[in-house]
Amino acid sequence: MSSSSDFPIDYIDFGGDLDSSSDAVYKRLTFIGASAVSLLCYEKPSELSNILQKNPKYQFVKKNDIISDVWSLSSTISGPGDLDEIDPDSAPLIAWSVRLQVLYLGFRGSHSTKDAWTNIDVRQSSTPALASKFHSGFLLRAKYYSELIRQLAERYKVVVCGHSLGGAVATIAAYHAITEDSDINSVRNVWNTEVTSDSDSQGESEIYLSPRISVITFGAPSMMVLEPFGTTATPPKCFTKNFHHIINRDDIVPFILNQASQKAKEVMEATHKVLAIWPDAKVFFGILLKLFQSWAEARQPFAHYGIIYLIDPVEGDSTGIIQCYAIITSRQIPQTPKVDLRFHSMEHYNRCLDKTLTDRKELPEISTSLSTTLTSTNFYRDLLPLPKIIKGCKGIVYPTKVVISCPIGPDLLQFCTKNVSFDISQKWKKGEIYKSEKKFGKSTVDASQITLEITYSMLPNTPGEALFDMADAIERTLQLHDSFGRVLPLEVSRLQRPQLNATHFQTTYESIRNAMIIAFANQIAKVQNLKRNGSQNQEALLQAGVLTEDARATAEVVDSLVANATPSLIKKNFTNASKIVESIWNSSNETATLKNETPSEKTAPKSEPCADDLQNFLDKVIQAFQEQNKTPMGFFSTILGGKAQGKDWESIEVFSKVASCSKSITLAETLESFGRELYSREADSEDRIDQASVQSGRVILIMRFCHTVILTQLDPPIDFCIKFNNLVLSAITSGTMSIGRSVLAASGWTYLSYFFGIYTGLLALNWIGLVVGYLTNHTVQVQEGFDKMLQVSIQTLKLQVSEPSSPEVTITDLLEPDYQNSGERDTQEKWRKRLNDGLRNMPRSQKRNQQWEADKIHRSKHYPIATISWSKWLFDVAKIGKLRRSAISQLYISVEGTTGVGKSTLLTTLTAASRDTFNPGLTASSRTTEMQSYTPPGLATVFCDCPGSDDVNPEIRKMARLFRGLMNVIIFVVPFDQIRSKGTNAVFDEITHFIRENKQPRPFRILLGKADQVEYDDTLADLTYKFTKLKKEAIQHISKEGKFAINHQIRTLLRLNGTVVQSNETLQDIVHLYSTHAQMSMAGPRALSDCVQGTRRKVKDPDQHRHLNELAERGLLWDIESLRQWLHNLAPGSVPNSRGRVFQNS
Repeated sequence: MSSSSDFPIDYIDFGGDLDSSSDAVYKRLTFIGASAVSLLCYEKPSELSNILQKNPKYQFVKKNDIISDVWSLSSTISGPGDLDEIDPDSAPLIAWSVRLQVLYLGFRGSHSTKDAWTNIDVRQSSTPALASKFHSGFLLRAKYYSELIRQLAERYKVVVCGHSLGGAVATIAAYHAITEDSDINSVRNVWNTEVTSDSDSQGESEIYLSPRISVITFGAPSMMVLEPFGTTATPPKCFTKNFHHIINRDDIVPFILNQASQKAKEVMEATHKVLAIWPDAKVFFGILLKLFQSWAEARQPFAHYGIIYLIDPVEGDSTGIIQCYAIITSRQIPQTPKVDLRFHSMEHYNRCLDKTLTDRKELPEISTSLSTTLTSTNFYRDLLPLPKIIKGCKGIVYPTKVVISCPIGPDLLQFCTKNVSFDISQKWKKGEIYKSEKKFGKSTVDASQITLEITYSMLPNTPGEALFDMADAIERTLQLHDSFGRVLPLEVSRLQRPQLNATHFQTTYESIRNAMIIAFANQIAKVQNLKRNGSQNQEALLQAGVLTEDARATAEVVDSLVANATPSLIKKNFTNASKIVESIWNSSNETATLKNETPSEKTAPKSEPCADDLQNFLDKVIQAFQEQNKTPMGFFSTILGGKAQGKDWESIEVFSKVASCSKSITLAETLESFGRELYSREADSEDRIDQASVQSGRVILIMRFCHTVILTQLDPPIDFCIKFNNLVLSAITSGTMSIGRSVLAASGWTYLSYFFGIYTGLLALNWIGLVVGYLTNHTVQVQEGFDKMLQVSIQTLKLQVSEPSSPEVTITDLLEPDYQNSGERDTQEKWRKRLNDGLRNMPRSQKRNQQWEADKIHRSKHYPIATISWSKWLFDVAKIGKLRRSAISQLYISVEGTTGVGKSTLLTTLTAASRDTFNPGLTASSRTTEMQSYTPPGLATVFCDCPGSDDVNPEIRKMARLFRGLMNVIIFVVPFDQIRSKGTNAVFDEITHFIRENKQPRPFRILLGKADQVEYDDTLADLTYKFTKLKKEAIQHISKEGKFAINHQIRTLLRLNGTVVQSNETLQDIVHLYSTHAQMSMAGPRALSDCVQGTRRKVKDPDQHRHLNELAERGLLWDIESLRQWLHNLAPGSVPNSRGRVFQNS
């Protein structure tokens, strides 16, 4: 037995140091080199070469070519199944020894808050190919590097080294590199010079070269989980001689994990005693208990794997010589030391290792036994030969960023890519205008191919032309910089520039809402058209209840998703889904509940008990959100009207209500019912507005409920889609340790060691602060789990993403042939098998192109198996892709403003629509209560007359904001002569709110309508003065109401040379005096440019007509042609073709 229960001996090799005398010298130099590299890991990456050259700490290893040169690798690499970015300062180092002809791969120890969270994630996890379990935090970081080590070991002698956390990562990564590959059944240390006989060489001897891997760690914590002997999970003993762990008997870190587990149990017992006396403290200690529970419930202790070395002074020696010797008996293992982190620093270990070399004069000669001795320069050229250029790069220009995707040829290039740059115009070099982010991942077409994705995001308030110039520069001058200082050109063959309608819908989740609102608007448009074109009759009433083709298609998708929702996912995800829906639908930050007014008996809708129950339930949900900051842990108690209980949501009553509503309520029936109600609504009824409020409110309620249920299905836990036996796939799970990041400081082990020593005091206060930080920062993780699962699915099915801005449509296209049979078991089983095949046939490496070792994995019962639930999820995603595609298929342009300002006339003239397409008027009956829409023949643009943003009814104004969120382009119209009227102020409130929120910048204009009615004295100068003054007054009024500076910068969208970009505009650019009549015919709302020559104009006075035209030419006035030109510049083909402004002399 071990003399310390905190240091299990089960995986320790007590065989001793059996190397030959010649090997022993090389081994000692190798250890000294590993120590220097492990210390270099803490240096600034950009200055490594200079530090190695000049810092006295490294003088010996540099002078003697033990470490000849060192380079930092990339901090962004591909992981199995996802894309992750590692802390830039924790990227490993690679070093070359000319003397030893050895490659070093070094990992940094604990140095940041991220490292601290890695240390305390003590869940016990494994990977698909191995049964052995490891410390989850270490495994999560190490899993990225096993393939790198395998590839390096095929060509070089490799030493994997590291200190503390870095040593644990080095051990796990190298262990996977060695044991996962059945081709490797014999691995030697890098210093072994044993000669083997070769029958084909007539008795001559040769050096055994491959593979050569040695792992050397300093002060590393235990990292492997003790497994029962005789099982497939037990680590093989044949590789223990390749793992060398150097520890200081006064260093607590190698002992701390098992000690902490025991202390955690004691802390939990003490905490439960506190809670028995003070139950209310559970609010503060709940998260803390979960953390301790993960420690206390560790099923097996953690252990080191390999040979253990102690460093001790030589007895009786006064010269300071240190001996580093292998432990050969369990009695030599020291007792768990007290906490003193001075003995844990890498500086301390390096000083000790430096003193182990007793004779520095008689170093072995530089190796000449190899056929070629590689210098540092020849080494990196041999390691990573680069092509002259990488071709086939593609990209997309978004309004605020440019995303480039490049196929990377050499597999090692992902580890050695330091930066990707381009030569931007000189005018933008003076200041920062963008930030960049790079990610690597497996190609969706060929999993053996690595893809580099670079995102260049514009910084706030950057001019739009900078994005256009940047896109142009990227297309011409993109280049990659590797770790060794070389530059590789990247040829961008295609740079896609999406149209305006594809730039507004930012997320999958938002597109679901937008698709339902579009279906709602389509049905409204149909019913209004029926009311205009026919008398009130039974046949028309029946037609009003028949959905349009587009509305029907959307409703069928939504209803199918809701009806087939998995109850367990509704129960699990309803809380978070509700928060997301609340955020999306109430982006205006107004959370007023829907109005519960009772309409007259004549028009009252039929009683729908389930809808009424749903109304009450969701009202409570909204109320809970409103009060959440006050009672962050009492969410369910607010909903249920009782005290908080941990299992409230599990209650049958609440869950049954939601589940039953999801089965009995359909969007199709709701829209059909609304269509009949709208058709039956009398235009001059006194309670017309109240009817509209209640009827529209019910539709929105049902849409929100459907949206919530759908979102519960899109974020399944990984084990819902993929089954493993005794396996945790930590690469895809969302990570349970993300509860705060501000408390843990520099050393990842510092707080850990002290915390378990004292439960009270300053550190306990730090932990309470951590919990409070969690309770006061409830950020909703929108789409994170969905996006990862979507990426895994695309990769498993080896798909090429056709539309990067909406990748789910790739699934839609793939599953289209089986779409109608998606509910059938045979269809789902067919796709489950295809997913299974994709998991099984995913290659591990470009060079080997091997398949997973199926037989070996099946024997160990660790093969990942796709579930029926995954195939069902795929069909759900395919349906979502169909919704998203429909949501961006058309461009939406809205006009809103005060009643009687001329919106309907403007729209009719702008679109060349018939006179009765939009409902004009000045009476109360013309108050717009639902969005009116029209699509001109041959155009993919929907022009909308939105609900009155000046309406006194809050529900109508709420409807205005809802529809406004759907629009790609927004035009506000207010009367020029009523800037300070009550109705106009209401519109200005909406305008200032829109400007202030500005979450998704869109092009918009504020038009001061009916400017042709300005009185003037028959001179152009007089009219120019009055127009300038009116515009200035309007800008001042808007600035005052919104508390903006006069030159306040507003983010909008512009189109520059075919590229839609975000840019800044001021109110001077946005506010314009406007006249529809200036270019309208006398006979009706028709643009003069759409009429035959000689058509009589609306403005009879020839001088006024001439002056209005001159002002429009100068840009002091906007007319219908100005508006058409602006819209055409934003989105070519969005408005009817025009022959331009018409000027008539008489």
